[in-house]
Amino acid sequence: MAPLFLRGLLGLLLAIGLALGLGMVLGKATSYQGKQEALMRAEKNVKRIQHALQNERGRLRRRVRKTRRKLGLEFHLCPGKGGQIIKALGEGRGSVVRRPGKGHFLRLPIALAGEASQALCVRIEGRSRRRLLVFGLAGGLGLLIGLGFLLLPLTRRLKRIEKVLHRVAEGDLSARVNDSSKDAVGSLARGVDQIGGRIAALLAAQRQLHASVSHELRTPLARLAVAIDLVQDHPSAKIFDGMRQDVGELDHLVGELLLLARLQDPNANLVLAELDLTKLCSERFETAKRGDGRSLNWLLKVPDGLLIQGDARLLARLIDNLLSNAARHAQTQVQLSLYQDGKPIGLAVEDDGDGIPEAKRQNIFAPFVSVTTGGSAGLGLAICREIADHHHAEIGAESSALGGAKMLLIMG
Repeated sequence: MAPLFLRGLLGLLLAIGLALGLGMVLGKATSYQGKQEALMRAEKNVKRIQHALQNERGRLRRRVRKTRRKLGLEFHLCPGKGGQIIKALGEGRGSVVRRPGKGHFLRLPIALAGEASQALCVRIEGRSRRRLLVFGLAGGLGLLIGLGFLLLPLTRRLKRIEKVLHRVAEGDLSARVNDSSKDAVGSLARGVDQIGGRIAALLAAQRQLHASVSHELRTPLARLAVAIDLVQDHPSAKIFDGMRQDVGELDHLVGELLLLARLQDPNANLVLAELDLTKLCSERFETAKRGDGRSLNWLLKVPDGLLIQGDARLLARLIDNLLSNAARHAQTQVQLSLYQDGKPIGLAVEDDGDGIPEAKRQNIFAPFVSVTTGGSAGLGLAICREIADHHHAEIGAESSALGGAKMLLIMG
């Protein structure tokens, strides 16, 4: 089925064409009638002119000038022969003649002595004006009808979009236009549907985020409340150490939430500069290795002098999060690899832990989602995804050759 706009345009052209055709037919009929009326007026004027000329005295040209002033009619003397004869009217009535560049005239020989070579020419007017008027009116009518064919369907579709927008503004996020047309209005309708779906998804994610934040904050706060009650009756260094850990956990969680909120801000600005990714990976690898309390086997495979454009602070945070995540799940070893296969640059962090089930690999980059219970609030990988998006990179989870999980970042 042709798009509605195209069908309306075809209707517009068809209506204009039919109206112009009708205008031509009516214009011809009107033109013929107008020509006959103009010819009759010219014949009456000729009789008046002939009568007035006979009553004048003097040479012919002088009599013509005096008669023209007296009657106020447009006529002149013309050759008795020549010009294109359009129609001969009969004996004594003359003929209709077209003179190039001058128009149409009723030419009648002058029945005066010695003037056989001269004729009287009276202009025939009003023949084409009516035709042009009728033709223009018919064309305008066709244009109006065609515009109706074109604009009325578009108006109805735009009204549907307006109603859906009002429903969305009033809170009905399930409202949809459902217009599958491929024209501009259909594209607008699909955009409105996408906006509604996106708003619904964002609100759902916001509700989930609020619930998750409440849950994650409630746990250390509950432990602190219990510890405060205990420390009032039985002060001990162990209870104070636990309280410090809970406060540190809260501080870390709040910091992660603030960073995630800043990264999710569409107006967030990056400090882009050319940096040595090899050097950055090596520095963060050594920092993570020094902080290892489990004596894991740390492997580093990076080329020399791999330069990219990026925000060094955010990329360092991404690498730290991937390494800490791998160290938390690894059994014996963690590996950081950096390579360039053609133009894209790949950064992989692997471990030999239990891995990530394939069904959960798409969800682990959402806030407060973790494949294990305890030990993480589930914000580290969400921050990694936001940093990757800001650098127009892709991040995903795969199975590692080491037996565990492989986090892969593709840049460029």
